[in-house]
Amino acid sequence: MCTAAKVACTTETVPAVGREAKMQNRAIETVLDEHAKELMAIPGVVGVGIGKCGDTPCIRVMVSENNETIARNVPSRIEGHKTDIVETGGFRALPAQ
Repeated sequence: MCTAAKVACTTETVPAVGREAKMQNRAIETVLDEHAKELMAIPGVVGVGIGKCGDTPCIRVMVSENNETIARNVPSRIEGHKTDIVETGGFRALPAQ
Protein backbone atom coordinates (compact mmCIF):
# COMPACT_ATOMS: atom_id res chain seq x y z
CA MET A 1 0.00 0.00 0.00
CA CYS A 2 1.25 3.46 -0.86
CA THR A 3 0.92 6.55 1.28
CA ALA A 4 1.69 9.99 -0.09
CA ALA A 5 2.48 12.67 2.44
CA LYS A 6 2.22 15.50 -0.05
CA VAL A 7 0.58 15.74 -3.46
CA ALA A 8 0.99 18.38 -6.18
CA CYS A 9 -0.96 18.67 -9.40
CA THR A 10 -0.51 21.18 -12.20
CA THR A 11 -0.81 21.53 -15.95
CA GLU A 12 1.95 24.16 -16.26
CA THR A 13 4.66 23.25 -18.77
CA VAL A 14 8.25 23.44 -17.52
CA PRO A 15 11.55 21.78 -18.51
CA ALA A 16 12.02 18.08 -17.74
CA VAL A 17 13.91 16.92 -14.66
CA GLY A 18 17.63 16.73 -15.33
CA ARG A 19 19.57 17.85 -12.27
CA GLU A 20 20.25 14.44 -10.71
CA ALA A 21 23.77 15.20 -9.56
CA LYS A 22 22.91 18.50 -7.83
CA MET A 23 22.98 18.63 -4.01
CA GLN A 24 22.39 15.14 -2.62
CA ASN A 25 22.03 16.09 1.03
CA ARG A 26 18.89 18.22 0.86
CA ALA A 27 15.71 17.15 2.64
CA ILE A 28 13.32 15.14 0.49
CA GLU A 29 10.55 17.71 1.10
CA THR A 30 12.76 20.49 -0.30
CA VAL A 31 13.76 18.39 -3.30
CA LEU A 32 10.12 17.51 -4.05
CA ASP A 33 9.04 21.15 -3.73
CA GLU A 34 11.73 22.18 -6.22
CA HIS A 35 11.04 19.41 -8.76
CA ALA A 36 7.25 18.90 -8.50
CA LYS A 37 6.42 21.19 -11.45
CA GLU A 38 9.06 19.52 -13.62
CA LEU A 39 7.76 16.05 -12.81
CA MET A 40 4.14 17.11 -13.35
CA ALA A 41 5.06 18.43 -16.82
CA ILE A 42 5.97 14.89 -17.94
CA PRO A 43 3.11 13.48 -20.05
CA GLY A 44 1.21 10.85 -18.04
CA VAL A 45 2.26 12.07 -14.58
CA VAL A 46 -0.88 12.82 -12.53
CA GLY A 47 0.63 13.50 -9.10
CA VAL A 48 3.77 13.50 -6.99
CA GLY A 49 4.34 12.97 -3.31
CA ILE A 50 6.57 11.49 -0.64
CA GLY A 51 6.21 7.79 0.06
CA LYS A 52 8.22 4.95 1.55
CA CYS A 53 10.45 2.61 -0.45
CA GLY A 54 11.13 -0.04 2.16
CA ASP A 55 12.21 1.94 5.23
CA THR A 56 13.49 4.91 3.23
CA PRO A 57 11.47 7.95 2.15
CA CYS A 58 11.26 8.31 -1.63
CA ILE A 59 9.69 10.59 -4.20
CA ARG A 60 6.49 8.93 -5.38
CA VAL A 61 5.49 9.68 -8.98
CA MET A 62 1.89 8.75 -9.72
CA VAL A 63 1.10 8.06 -13.38
CA SER A 64 -2.05 7.37 -15.35
CA GLU A 65 -0.29 4.54 -17.18
CA ASN A 66 3.26 3.28 -16.76
CA ASN A 67 4.82 3.17 -20.23
CA GLU A 68 8.08 3.80 -22.14
CA THR A 69 7.62 7.58 -22.09
CA ILE A 70 7.37 7.54 -18.30
CA ALA A 71 10.37 5.22 -17.97
CA ARG A 72 12.41 7.49 -20.25
CA ASN A 73 11.46 10.76 -18.58
CA VAL A 74 11.22 10.01 -14.86
CA PRO A 75 14.70 9.68 -13.36
CA SER A 76 15.39 6.80 -10.96
CA ARG A 77 16.80 9.31 -8.46
CA ILE A 78 16.46 13.04 -7.95
CA GLU A 79 19.24 14.69 -5.97
CA GLY A 80 20.04 11.33 -4.40
CA HIS A 81 16.44 10.48 -3.45
CA LYS A 82 14.97 7.35 -5.08
CA THR A 83 11.84 7.75 -7.17
CA ASP A 84 9.00 5.24 -7.15
CA ILE A 85 6.60 5.15 -10.11
CA VAL A 86 3.08 4.04 -9.19
CA GLU A 87 0.36 3.50 -11.79
CA THR A 88 -2.78 5.03 -10.31
CA GLY A 89 -4.90 5.84 -13.35
CA GLY A 90 -6.25 9.36 -13.66
CA PHE A 91 -7.44 11.56 -10.80
CA ARG A 92 -10.59 13.63 -10.86
CA ALA A 93 -12.19 15.98 -8.38
CA LEU A 94 -15.21 14.71 -6.47
CA PRO A 95 -18.36 16.85 -6.66
CA ALA A 96 -18.85 19.32 -3.81
CA GLN A 97 -21.19 18.01 -1.12
